[in-house]
Amino acid sequence: MPLSITVAAFSLAALLQQAPENSTWLAFADTLSRSTDTRQLKHTADQLRRQRDYRSRLRAGLMYHRIYEIEHQQAAFDRAAGLLKDALGKAPNLPAIYYLAGRALVSGPHVTERNGIVTMKVLRGVMGSSERERGIAALESALQYDATFLPAALELGRQAVRYRDADELRAARKALRPIVERSGDEQARVLLAEVERHLGNPIAAAASLDSGRAGPASTSPAGVEYQRAMALMLVNDRAADGAAAYWRGTNSLDAQTAQAYFDDLSYIASHADRESWRNTPLSEKAAWLKRFWSLQAARSGITVDERVITHYQRLAHARERYPRRPSLIGRSNARSPSQGMGSREIVDDVDAYRRDIDDRGLIWVKYGEPDHRITAGLQFEGWVYERDDGNLNFFFTVPAPKAAAGDDGYSLFSGVPECYDAGADFIRHAAQYEPELQKIYTGVCTNRSPSPLAGRSVAATLVERARENLRHNDARPRFERDVPFHYSLYTLDAPREASTVVAAVAIPADRLTRNGGTYRVRASLIVTDTVTGTVARTDTTLVLSPDRALGSNDYVRAYLQLTTRPSTATIYRVSVIDANAERAGRIYGGARQVDAFDGRLALSDLILADTGTAGGWKRGTAALDLVPMEEYPGGAFNLFYEIYNLPAGSYRTQVRIEAMDGATRRLLERILGGDRTRIELAFDGRIGSAQQTMQELRQVGTDLPEGRYRITVQVTDARGAQAERTRILRVSRAGR
Repeated sequence: MPLSITVAAFSLAALLQQAPENSTWLAFADTLSRSTDTRQLKHTADQLRRQRDYRSRLRAGLMYHRIYEIEHQQAAFDRAAGLLKDALGKAPNLPAIYYLAGRALVSGPHVTERNGIVTMKVLRGVMGSSERERGIAALESALQYDATFLPAALELGRQAVRYRDADELRAARKALRPIVERSGDEQARVLLAEVERHLGNPIAAAASLDSGRAGPASTSPAGVEYQRAMALMLVNDRAADGAAAYWRGTNSLDAQTAQAYFDDLSYIASHADRESWRNTPLSEKAAWLKRFWSLQAARSGITVDERVITHYQRLAHARERYPRRPSLIGRSNARSPSQGMGSREIVDDVDAYRRDIDDRGLIWVKYGEPDHRITAGLQFEGWVYERDDGNLNFFFTVPAPKAAAGDDGYSLFSGVPECYDAGADFIRHAAQYEPELQKIYTGVCTNRSPSPLAGRSVAATLVERARENLRHNDARPRFERDVPFHYSLYTLDAPREASTVVAAVAIPADRLTRNGGTYRVRASLIVTDTVTGTVARTDTTLVLSPDRALGSNDYVRAYLQLTTRPSTATIYRVSVIDANAERAGRIYGGARQVDAFDGRLALSDLILADTGTAGGWKRGTAALDLVPMEEYPGGAFNLFYEIYNLPAGSYRTQVRIEAMDGATRRLLERILGGDRTRIELAFDGRIGSAQQTMQELRQVGTDLPEGRYRITVQVTDARGAQAERTRILRVSRAGR
């Protein structure tokens, strides 16, 4: 209802004489919240503010605040703040009055939004007591006059959560607990859970969701499950329950809870992810969330639930250890080094400057705990993450100059500090992990020969590396004990334009833990199409109970198989975790094309199998014990492959095994005799009708000496068309 109609229904005198009952004031505020005619609002407010009684001045203040909400005018808020302050000085001890004034004062231009910082500040809020502080005091006063006044308790809780101020959080907890115990109000229970969580009490947070008497359902089911998930995922032995609650919440998403879900993952979302989310209707956002986390889990080589839990535990840690506080000027460029780029240029993400964590927190959420920390005084810090393909390095500095309103935290930078004091100390320590800084230390700092050009060159290299690293996230588990294993990936054709990917795995048994006479291994194969974002995965648990303890010459063999669409842009992960010792395992991965076998003469991958046993991998008429090509213990072996789209008539198969280095060639000469340095086999066959798939199993009886070999299979059909496959075989006598 427009405000002009509401005001017309009462004379000005009636407004001034109206009894200041809680319900009356709340109804007035509710009507005001639906008013959009700022011209009429201003006209009525100007009339009311000329009156000296608290009712008129309070109404005028609330009207000016409504104008501020619509038009975001600083002058409107300033006038509202003055009138509300004056009205509170004259008002009786009525909870609704203090609540409405407090709610207006805390929502001014100085407010820090959840997951974002509004950089416009009220200068007097920096220099002394701010309107927000007066607003918090008014909310607390409302609760002093009536401890059960729910609107004030809820607003106090929301403000505490938004700012994450410890004192405000404790005050909100004190206000919400009795309300939950007496009324069981669902909004209060859910908000109390969030307050407890931010105070570092996830167990109490989970308990609050189930405490009190059942009250009216004022919060969506999705919102309740969301808060339950946020709490339980921070309790180690309840994390799986938290993940289950997380997914239950996605089943009934409302717009507000959906945004909360996305706000939490926005720390690791790409530009494309954010755009995709904006363009996804609410009815499809649950599926979007499942796809997002499935892709994140696949990249890390862990389960989807493990990836979600890891993210929220990292986020909670970052918010506790690396919070960002509001500042007068907002996000600093952090250009204290003499060259290079600051955080804004490196991160290249407008949302990143509105986080409630600093840049160290952002890196923690993406990569977890660093393997090494480099510090120099209170100005510089470096984090190093060790990776098989090269370290990931991130360098931080304190923003300068600091804003008077607060500390903006540490910011990423790509520059080179000066070669004196803390800067020289930082370069010296960081140089052992970063070759680019080693150039500066030896060429500039040690020799005392300033080179601005060298500094700019190093800074340019570092910023590109940082940008590349920021595009990725890493949630691989940090194993306390390594369980290395050997594996090979094999690709074969599958129905309906798909392909089958098989991983043959061999795990050294002496690296596994035997518990009660049993070995247990969790193994996963994950294939991700990086273009479409689709994930195919298979997870299994192997249980082996041999009659003896396995030793250094024993291997636990397994295979993992899945079906996926062919693609030239796939990455894979193969993981093995000792289920008897959760912190023991290993994850391998990389890029690999998933071949298509579409109507042309083609060969599957060449697959190695042991001749001694019939294995559990079954394909057509074959039942094979698969062995990784990368680690074969020697002796005779089976070579399995499939031929696709072979036309009717005769065909010829040639198998060639060649030693790949001089020493191995000489050993092979001794075995084969004469000057023969490779094994060549040929087979002729004939089929009466075209075969879409034909299997061949060839046994190689020669006991190859240790070394690396290239195995090539070539098929020539009746028309002269050829298909060829090559694999590298490594023979090792390490054992079976």
